[in-house]
Amino acid sequence: MPIGRASSSTSPLGRTSGSTPPLGRASCSGSQTTMNRFYRSPSVSQVPFDIDLACSKGDAKVRLGKALAKWFQSDDILGRKADNPYFVAAIKLAQQLGEGVAIPTGRDIDGPLLDMSYDDLKAHMEDYKENWGPFGVTVMCDSWRGPTKMCIINFMIFCNGCMFFHKTVNATGRVQNADFIYDCIKEVVVEEVGQEF
Repeated sequence: MPIGRASSSTSPLGRTSGSTPPLGRASCSGSQTTMNRFYRSPSVSQVPFDIDLACSKGDAKVRLGKALAKWFQSDDILGRKADNPYFVAAIKLAQQLGEGVAIPTGRDIDGPLLDMSYDDLKAHMEDYKENWGPFGVTVMCDSWRGPTKMCIINFMIFCNGCMFFHKTVNATGRVQNADFIYDCIKEVVVEEVGQEF
């Protein structure tokens, strides 16, 4: 789509997709927008666009790699995070969908998309619970104290080769004797997991 022409399509998250207005001082001649303008006003339309990278005729893999590296480096993301299977799947899906699909905003990711991920995980947990009867479960817990002296106890559930985080108990200021630990385990095993497993 040519720069400056807006599309009237609407994304599933209720936003209208379209191109952003061209940024000043960006050209294929070597001048680029400055980073401090972006940091003063972090709106999407202010992000510095590397027009030289977009106009280059070089290898597509190198161009994509440089663009992703700039994103990782500007947000202090470790390079090994590119090996995350969810990141790889998202990049492959973006390649398959091609141009014209609106990029989700931070508000989308932290709002409706987070809710969708939570619902997906809940549905996955319900499927996982169907294995509890045939395979049984093992409830595990560990306690640790952080640098702020806050003490927590994490509970995990293991079944059929898979482990899920179940809950955290705040044990700050509590004496972690046998009675306290027993009460925590009893609550998880009997009341939440179910003693039949």
